[in-house]
Amino acid sequence: MIRLLLVSPNLDSISGFFEFVEKQSEISVLETDTGAKALDIISVEKLDLVIADEDLQDMTCLEFVKKMVMANPMVNCAVISSMPDDKFHEATEGMGILTRLSPAMDEKQLKELILQVQEILRLSGDGRK
Repeated sequence: MIRLLLVSPNLDSISGFFEFVEKQSEISVLETDTGAKALDIISVEKLDLVIADEDLQDMTCLEFVKKMVMANPMVNCAVISSMPDDKFHEATEGMGILTRLSPAMDEKQLKELILQVQEILRLSGDGRK
């Protein structure tokens, strides 16, 4: 089971995510709308993946990722961003973000992300497949 935290104040705008997750029995999802609440959750929950929207209510996504890495550098993270790939890469280089998801993310993008997280868990000796 992959434990995932979705951090977004705009859940309606990422309906593709929920359509994908509803079909997946191996994914458990927690949701929150602010970076501060997400940091609180990260401090007490064992999470495999955090997906953060680009504009949180209380901070930018990149501010959130920096704080998250300081709180728990072992959490895998993906970011929902409308930035072009080259600008996103430049802005996030060295932050440990697995991937950029488009706001109109599709099943293919999400499947690739979940496979990537499963491989990380397998390689880390977590015992999951």
